[in-house]
Amino acid sequence: MNSREIGEKLGVAIRQERRITNEVLGLINVALEKRAYLDMGFPSMFEWLTKGFGYSNAAAYRRIEAAKMLRAVPEVATKLESGAVNLSTVSKVQSIMKAQHKIDGRPISLKERAAVLGKIEGQTYQEVEQTLFSLYPEAASAVSQDRRVVINDSATRHSMNLPNEVAADLVRAKELLSHKFPSGSDSEIFAYALKFLLDHKDPLRKKSSQSQSQSQSQSQSQPVTRTASDSEATCVKSSRAADRRETVQKAGGACTFKDPRTGKICGSRYQVQIDHIKPKALGGTDDPDNLRVRCRQHNLLEAEKIFGKNVMNHYRKGAGP
Repeated sequence: MNSREIGEKLGVAIRQERRITNEVLGLINVALEKRAYLDMGFPSMFEWLTKGFGYSNAAAYRRIEAAKMLRAVPEVATKLESGAVNLSTVSKVQSIMKAQHKIDGRPISLKERAAVLGKIEGQTYQEVEQTLFSLYPEAASAVSQDRRVVINDSATRHSMNLPNEVAADLVRAKELLSHKFPSGSDSEIFAYALKFLLDHKDPLRKKSSQSQSQSQSQSQSQPVTRTASDSEATCVKSSRAADRRETVQKAGGACTFKDPRTGKICGSRYQVQIDHIKPKALGGTDDPDNLRVRCRQHNLLEAEKIFGKNVMNHYRKGAGP
């Protein structure tokens, strides 16, 4: 093939790629609307794209954000197919507008979205960033820039933007821990703070025996002023907490939802909750045999199967797509 033939074939392939990209975005929107990823054993659309289809984190994020913009502004499909905009620039616009909505609570109108998309047509990614910063300076500054890069088997470089208040808290933490960590590196402070948090909040690090021994020592050091009913209620509450903790520990702190067709287990540790196999509203008990671990999304999915979508839509608010 000569150069002209190569160029013609490349042009055809790129146009086909753009059409397929639009089809992918459309299917992502359908999957988001129907929450198809939950039935497949994934806690989110992002997890389905990365772990189920092998997209990189950045590629999955771009497609989800671009799909949301396409849902709001259908003309995006034409712009993507013509090359006037691309996944990266459309995704960036969606991210900034989402951040702007969080800042002032103002819904971004269809007219405003279309106008912004018109302004960025034909621009490079850097030019789009400059345009968006001039239009939404506060939102552009607020968009997260967290990045993680694995350096080797024992270290990962993690960069992030910190609000000024958090940065000030970090300085104060360094001051408080200056005797323990004279060098006061950020990584030492973060490691100490995370260990402290997990030791106190992570059910996988808590031991029932420790909790029981602490409870016993406290009861021995304090005068007994409770009634029999108070003591019984305390014992029941303690027992239930121990059962819940043991359930979480057995599950490894992860959602145990399984896709019955593929056997895919969700495994998410985000917003993990205790779910009653037989709901308490229908007479279910707190017995360990009636408890299981679900992420919030799969907990809501299970409840939706029993109580219906209309009832559970109220609880889905704030749970994410």
